[in-house]
Amino acid sequence: MSDNRIRYNAKKLKQEGIEFYREGKWGEALATLNKSMDDYQEIGNYKGMIISSNIIGNIYRDKGELEKALKHYQESLDIASEFNDREEISIALNIIGNLYREKEEWEEAYSYYERGINVAKEIEDENENKEQILVSLNSMGDLCRKMGNLSEAKIEYKKSLQLAEESKNDKGIFISYCKIGYLSRICEKWKEAVFYYDKALQIAQKIGDETEILSSSLIIYYLSQNHEIENQEHYSHIKNEIKKIIQTFESSEARLIKISLEYDYERNEERWQEAYNKYRKNLKDIRSSIKRKIDINDVTLANEKSNEADNWEEKLKLNLEILKYAKVEQNQEDILNSFKKIGNLYKNKGYFEQSLIYYKEGLVLARELGTNKEAMTILNTISEIYREEQDLDKSITTYNESLQISRFLVDQRETYNLLKIIGDLHSSKKEWKEAFHYYKESLNLAQSLTAENVFNGHDILDSLKRICNLYQNCTDIENELLYRERVQKIAKNFNYDTETSNLNRIIFLNQKVASFHRGNNNSAEALKYYRKNLEIFERLNDLKRELITFSEIGDLYRDQERWEEANEYYVKSLNLSKAIDYQEGISLNFKNIGDIYRVTEQWEKSYFYYHEGLKISETFSYKNKIVFF
Repeated sequence: MSDNRIRYNAKKLKQEGIEFYREGKWGEALATLNKSMDDYQEIGNYKGMIISSNIIGNIYRDKGELEKALKHYQESLDIASEFNDREEISIALNIIGNLYREKEEWEEAYSYYERGINVAKEIEDENENKEQILVSLNSMGDLCRKMGNLSEAKIEYKKSLQLAEESKNDKGIFISYCKIGYLSRICEKWKEAVFYYDKALQIAQKIGDETEILSSSLIIYYLSQNHEIENQEHYSHIKNEIKKIIQTFESSEARLIKISLEYDYERNEERWQEAYNKYRKNLKDIRSSIKRKIDINDVTLANEKSNEADNWEEKLKLNLEILKYAKVEQNQEDILNSFKKIGNLYKNKGYFEQSLIYYKEGLVLARELGTNKEAMTILNTISEIYREEQDLDKSITTYNESLQISRFLVDQRETYNLLKIIGDLHSSKKEWKEAFHYYKESLNLAQSLTAENVFNGHDILDSLKRICNLYQNCTDIENELLYRERVQKIAKNFNYDTETSNLNRIIFLNQKVASFHRGNNNSAEALKYYRKNLEIFERLNDLKRELITFSEIGDLYRDQERWEEANEYYVKSLNLSKAIDYQEGISLNFKNIGDIYRVTEQWEKSYFYYHEGLKISETFSYKNKIVFF
């Protein structure tokens, strides 16, 4: 088949694969795109290979198989690197960064974004690449924020702002101002937040984006009213602007903002008592009003109607009416339920400030009623919101309040879960000592309750793994290895299938410790860890990694000029390489044995091994050839 015909066929297969992907037919899409990859590879069309590989990665990502997705994105990066296509390299690095971000592996994501920016800066196509750099800088700022490094986040956002201003990218300027404003809100620097949102508003007005004008205006108004920011005249003007936009912008979002605005205004003016007295005075009118609006006159039916409502705005409206009715009736249980439901509605939409208002009122009421379980549930939700907003200190404080209640109630399962969560938060802040304290307590609790058959081995393993990851993150290899060996032992005792993933980490750590001791001329300790790995490889029947370790032990003896022992292990490695037909291993070990015979002046044997190894090496590609002299 001619190259043109193959090219046409590859393109056709790629389009079919994309169509299958859009229709959700993942199996057909993968099969078709893999054929497209093969065709593109046959004619050397690396661009087509990259596109097909990226789409395959997207499919696996949508399926939730992130490791497979990463493999294909990495393949795209390798292809782009082989052909030195810096534009494609930059794109691939950013895609991989996005995937690591999705996996919440923040440091890896940051590293790939940073590499993508560096490559993008090298390319001459200024405008297009500046757009990519802007996106990456903001992503890096988001990652720093999620990791709790707010000062670094601000630096990245300001870099993005500077670049957007230099390239006169109004949308980029707007986004950067909003992100810096949000960061200021997290730090509770209210005046600074208003300053940046005000700047964002000016840009939104310049480009005429009504949605963004509405969004920025509402935030400015909310901050100014809640945090006593000066220049109230200006913010009253903003409120009037909001109302004007709402009248001309009849989207569901605009109507929601109208409800929120009116509700906040009443709250901020501290007119609750006045409103409540007015409701009681006009009880009859209120009941008939509620009946007219939602065609019911009791809370049970209102709840049913709310549950059936498809529209978020309608659900909110119904629950606000229910809350009014419950307050009139002074039904504390219904009031508490309404606070939680309305708080949850705002939380699900990402309106965290509104959500906290209701949850906190619910918490006060739950404590007044002495319902500890309810108070604990609300505290956990409030903690989740703080965590989502990256206010980790408040999240930790609130979870600890919940922990006190769970201990009081002797709720062992909730206590165990909260200990792990608080440990995770301290770990996110790199507060290793505090994190270990909570993880260790969760481990002790799991061990004692497993002995009583209340918990099981899974709970012990969960706590142990968290401790392992903590030591991994703070690069304490020896303690990590110690706890991973405990994981292995527990897994074996309870017959849990955790062996492969944990063993691979143990193997890696043994290798690191062995290399460390070898670098410090402590051969006895290095050998101990190499031999630990050999035991594991024998158990797994992993001959390839076993033969590689034999070679490494040979190298260790060779460093000490213990030629006989070195040769013994090189021969072991050679024999295993032959057994599995591992050509690179055979060639390398021929060379190593030849080296031993050369330094011991056994010239004929040295020549024989060099000659045999060189013959095999000549069959390798250029980059895999083994250097003999």
